Amino acid sequence: AAGGAPEAASGGDAGTGVDELVGGERDHADGLAGGAQSTATPSAATSSGGVDVAAAVAVVIATVTSSIAIEPGVSSIQAAGVRFTAARDADIAALADGSTTASGSAGIAAAVALVAADLVTSAELPAGVTVTAGSLAIEALALVDGPGSTSTITVDAKAGAAGGNVSVAGSVAVAIVDAITTAALAGTATTTGPIEVTATG
Repeated sequence: AAGGAPEAASGGDAGTGVDELVGGERDHADGLAGGAQSTATPSAATSSGGVDVAAAVAVVIATVTSSIAIEPGVSSIQAAGVRFTAARDADIAALADGSTTASGSAGIAAAVALVAADLVTSAELPAGVTVTAGSLAIEALALVDGPGSTSTITVDAKAGAAGGNVSVAGSVAVAIVDAITTAALAGTATTTGPIEVTATG
């Protein structure tokens, strides 16, 4: 990510320049998408205060949902074995590199990387649906089988040595991840074998 907040009139104090820049870009993106996500944008701030200016800013706001679906009107399912599985494999990365900064009277090599992610995995036999089978499994899994199946959230803010008479270099990386995994049997099941309801997160 390149092109951070605009130059500040004065330096040395915490501010909200990066938050304002990100807010403006998100409003623009929401307009292009025809609607806004409910997930809030993380603030570019530490316990010492906000970040007013940065050479690079990267923001990722993601909602990843995996769920099973039964066609409307289906009220009965019969089989030797029935398995409902919802699985999630989400890789999300925000990378901000402020290490390359042109020289001048003031050099800024600060970087800010922000991630806000909602990860929802849901498997449910809904009310009103009856399963008659030898066995029934309902699974909500945080990952799928196979290589590279681990969900990974990466937030990387790289600051450099800024040039110029006045130099500012620092990095802020924030990740807020809300992961919900649920499995439920709300309908009716009649089996001659095991019933398994599993949620792993």
